[in-house]
Amino acid sequence: MSDNPNISENSFRLVLGTDGKLKSFDPGESICVALGYAVPGRTYDEHTMIAPLPDSLETLICTEDIPEVKTIVSRRDKAAIRMRLRTSAGSYRWFEVFLTIIRDNLSGLVYASGTAQDIQDEVEREKLLREKLAVLSKLEESEAALRQEKEKTKNEAIRSNRMLSRLSHDLRTAMNSILGFTELALDSDSDPESVRTSLLEIRSAGQSLMHLLDELVDLGRIHSGDIHVSKERFVLSDAIENVCDVLYEEFSSKNLIITHDESDVVHNEVVGDALCIKQILSGLLITAVESAPSDGSINVTIREEQVPTDLIDLDEILDGGATSRQKVNEARSARRFIFEVSCSVDEPETPDVPDFEEIVEIADESSPAAQSLFAAKKFISVLGGDFTINRIGNSVSWIAGIPLSTEEVESSYDETLIEETARTISGMHVLLVEDNAVNLTLEKNVLRKRNITFDEAHNGLEAVRAVSSAEAGKYDLILMDIRMPVMDGCEAADRIRMLDDPRLSSVPILAMTADAFEEDRKRCFDHGMDGYISKPFKPDQLAAAIEKATRGNYRANPATTLE
Repeated sequence: MSDNPNISENSFRLVLGTDGKLKSFDPGESICVALGYAVPGRTYDEHTMIAPLPDSLETLICTEDIPEVKTIVSRRDKAAIRMRLRTSAGSYRWFEVFLTIIRDNLSGLVYASGTAQDIQDEVEREKLLREKLAVLSKLEESEAALRQEKEKTKNEAIRSNRMLSRLSHDLRTAMNSILGFTELALDSDSDPESVRTSLLEIRSAGQSLMHLLDELVDLGRIHSGDIHVSKERFVLSDAIENVCDVLYEEFSSKNLIITHDESDVVHNEVVGDALCIKQILSGLLITAVESAPSDGSINVTIREEQVPTDLIDLDEILDGGATSRQKVNEARSARRFIFEVSCSVDEPETPDVPDFEEIVEIADESSPAAQSLFAAKKFISVLGGDFTINRIGNSVSWIAGIPLSTEEVESSYDETLIEETARTISGMHVLLVEDNAVNLTLEKNVLRKRNITFDEAHNGLEAVRAVSSAEAGKYDLILMDIRMPVMDGCEAADRIRMLDDPRLSSVPILAMTADAFEEDRKRCFDHGMDGYISKPFKPDQLAAAIEKATRGNYRANPATTLE
């Protein structure tokens, strides 16, 4: 304990000189003990090693706390401050210090007295509490994020379920037409015109089914977040006609007149993702159908704009080689196509047109328009396009600007090319691998009409055995279904590619499957196949796929074996 009887255990007195250095320091016993220093005035055994009090505030007080202490001492008469004091072991302990300060203006000395309470345990508890609160806050944030994600997932599930419910309804409607008109055709075998009418209706219903299947594929692409953009040549006017045909029932239900204008389109044949374009058009049209009054009209306008060449960075593209030259050709052939669907509405003019996000937010989630517009916007974004809604008076327009290419590639729509393809593949001998009896019948008829002979296999294992036991050069192509019993098409392709005779292992393989997702296409090529065509397909499409898969491999003389 201090030798000063007026100093209690947790009290202290100190005097600072004019230079700010400690002239004297008289702490209470509890302060010295807490810090591990010798208590002034106390006698210790000669064998007891205990450090004396530091002789300067700079040594005693934590460096980080000194500026605040000096400010208080120089400016205030009373203060309460938390500071860290250095122990004899070199560590620091927290103290809460209450100061009373007297300044002697004549001598320049500063006299301070007060109490210093060891609050190390309290500070540690506060620190632990803050850490727990921080953890709790993070947990609350995580829970909030999980709740938000759960709600988002729930809303997406509701949206998907409603869309699937609508698709199920439309699928059953189309199937009802197919089955109904098939029965009519069977009952009208003596009336060719009636049979033809029924067949046309069946084909129309089949096209509707294809459109619905495309929607299902698109739904999967959107939810997977992996929307791959394909590149194929297609005819814009055909795409419009196809979408309008599929939506005929929707137009008829409100007695709507549909007109379309492509007079400003220079290139009717373009290169891009035809399925995405159709889904975009479908989304815009379905939205217009829901917005238009009965007995109204909807106009579809397509305009073509050339992308200014000064916006094309040729220096970035030109890095040498044929690939770069192709990139330059693609860049120079880039066009921007404006797809505008407009109609008149009953509501009076409003000053502000809501953006897409607002439309989706306020729209009824069960509304086909909201669902279709949501999908359309996704595909517009993936294709690098833009989307706007304009409203002037009672006229509303949904406008999508999409970049498409008009580069010169082979056109499957050229009748001359179709005839040339037919001649090229005529006389081939192929291995037809198909497990479905109905599909097998259709495919055999397609091959026969193109003068292609074939052997049959009904699963992958039969295909492997047929190829491995065949003479070299027997097969010009293998038409391979993918999902089959015993052995699937991918495993069969792997085994064929591992055959010892290169003349057998290198036979071109064309995947012919009802799997329509991009990962399905990629899987086929990963297993060494040379081409891919998804079911259902038109005869000309199969012929073109056969020609492409065997290009450079087909024997000029069918009697000649491959070397």
